[in-house]
Amino acid sequence: MKLIHSYILRLFVKYAFITFLSAISLFLAVDFSERFDDLIEASVTWFEIVRYFAFKIPSMIKDVAIPVFAISTLITFEIMAHRREILALHASGINPSRYAKIIILASLIIAVGYLEFIDVVERPLKTQANTFWLERVKKSFDLSLATKKIKKGEIWYATRHAIYHIKYYNPQNKSFHGVSIIFLDDSFRIRRKVDAATMIWDGNQWIAQNAAIVDFGKEGVSFNKIELLPIEIRETPTDFSIFQTSLEDLSLRDIIHVVFLMHREGVNPRSYLMEINLRLANASAIAVSIILVIAILSKYSRCSLRSEIKSVIYAMVGFGLFFGLFQVGVGLASSGMVPMVLGIWGSHVAATVIALRLLSS
Repeated sequence: MKLIHSYILRLFVKYAFITFLSAISLFLAVDFSERFDDLIEASVTWFEIVRYFAFKIPSMIKDVAIPVFAISTLITFEIMAHRREILALHASGINPSRYAKIIILASLIIAVGYLEFIDVVERPLKTQANTFWLERVKKSFDLSLATKKIKKGEIWYATRHAIYHIKYYNPQNKSFHGVSIIFLDDSFRIRRKVDAATMIWDGNQWIAQNAAIVDFGKEGVSFNKIELLPIEIRETPTDFSIFQTSLEDLSLRDIIHVVFLMHREGVNPRSYLMEINLRLANASAIAVSIILVIAILSKYSRCSLRSEIKSVIYAMVGFGLFFGLFQVGVGLASSGMVPMVLGIWGSHVAATVIALRLLSS
């Protein structure tokens, strides 16, 4: 079986690579034709153009991964059926679940790798590509004389007058949680440090609750604690609106970290939980679609041309129904019409059950 598994895996990798290459080439051609005029007008170099589109390739891979792996599986097993290799395996008494086991195992590894690929490769390169497009091409990038960094749900924000470290910002009630503020004088020396459990906007100013204050004066360092402390800073909730970062810009680990912070602060994390489930479901959809296509082909593919055509149609319809129901379920879950778990995972469970029944029959 090791030789059979190795052979099937080589075929699968080969056709997956060809399918990815074809899909990405098509995407790049369309994207290049749409953006070429803007790039030329912005007077960017050819090196920058090549780098920009190279940085966009991981996003294209992410977008086409589910159908590409399904198509690769379809091509792999149809090639084997056309060569009578599937028939030979059946004639040898080898159950489809045995020779398909290597692809099923590979699909699970691919699903896990897909999550890491998005966090480690796709998301950072997509950010760089978007930044290049805004700064160099559209010239519309503006941080309002401030800099920010969001990592693991925590925020670093710096202006000319202060440096902020915030564990979590809730834009709904305009409150910060786990706040540390370092105030600077005109010479950029530290003159005061304030630590507070919560900082809330009361409509006119920021109020720090349970604040610990350290003043750095000419006479030395003084320490005080105040239950309610008005904070004299120039920034308003509008200035802090840049903290409302898109969930797509955060890694899965960062989103999970934010969910724990929101639970601790009593804030409803539904949108964050939705994003976590959606990312896990997209990765799982790769494995489910591969298993479903294998199950349908193993059940209906025979040695005749008619049966091969029929099995391909069944596999395409099966994948189309699964993927379509998945997208509809996500839409219903996002609108709150159905429970989140049912909307996102219902199609996965149904497709997996059907696939396992077909493999075992």
